[in-house]
Amino acid sequence: MSILGGMLSQGEFHNLVGSIPDTLGHVPTLETLAVDVNNLSGPVPPSIFNVTSLTYLGMANNSLTGRLPSNIGYTLPNIQQLILPNNKFSGSIPSSLLNASHLQRLFLINNSFTGHIPFFGSLQNLEILDMAYNMLEAGDWSFVSSLTNCSKLTQLLLDGNNLQGNLPSSIGNLSSSLEHLWLRNNMISGLIPPGIGNLKSLNTLYMDDNYLTGNIPPTIGYLHNMNKLYMDYNYLTGNIPPTIGYLHSMVFLSFSHNRLSGQIPGTIGNLVQLNELRLDENNLSGSIPASIRHCTQLTKLNLAHNSLHGTIIAS
Repeated sequence: MSILGGMLSQGEFHNLVGSIPDTLGHVPTLETLAVDVNNLSGPVPPSIFNVTSLTYLGMANNSLTGRLPSNIGYTLPNIQQLILPNNKFSGSIPSSLLNASHLQRLFLINNSFTGHIPFFGSLQNLEILDMAYNMLEAGDWSFVSSLTNCSKLTQLLLDGNNLQGNLPSSIGNLSSSLEHLWLRNNMISGLIPPGIGNLKSLNTLYMDDNYLTGNIPPTIGYLHNMNKLYMDYNYLTGNIPPTIGYLHSMVFLSFSHNRLSGQIPGTIGNLVQLNELRLDENNLSGSIPASIRHCTQLTKLNLAHNSLHGTIIAS
């Protein structure tokens, strides 16, 4: 049985207000409950989290409050998709979720969750883990090593939290299926592990707005499926590696607001699909490579506040 409260058949949104009725938690055959995009508020009735038949629970884009039950992983044993973004949930993420072995998608973005990120490695079916824009902490980053057991993981979105410390080398051992890794808007420091180049399926890598230092690892050139790479607003030093020219699918590339030096590698001209290139606010020097004329899709180019000289050669 399904109860879908988010959208009418005509394509108009419901405007449900008030609290979620406790009676919904007493439908023993309920498998899908979706009340997304409404004006619901207040805590979720405990009975909702006790419907053992639920496989889909969607309450996104409301004003729901309270904490998730500590035993949620036991009381929702069949849950496959838990969709709770854009609410006002708080407290820690219950470690009992590690027992929800059927869980495929966990969306907790834009709430007020606190505490350390749990070890999700036991969730063999996990495909999407979105915990962005909360107040979560990394602890000793062991949760990353745990996630290396999630072979189906395609999206790991942790941007906009309170993650601090150095990225572990185990980040290079995440799923070979990982397409999106978002770490922007945290307080991550230290070096970028060279093992990042092992994530061959990566499509987007957001590491901007952190405190990263050291060089951009040349292994970044192994990410041949990459089309969006943002490392701006860090403290990266050294040269832009020539291997950047191997990223033939690149569309958006930003290394702005770092401390990069040396010349712009001529291999930049290999990025023929490049639409936006931002290298402003660095210590780059030398001439602008003539090969940049091969980037015929380029619509935004920012090289300001460097020590570059010469002219841009038109195609």
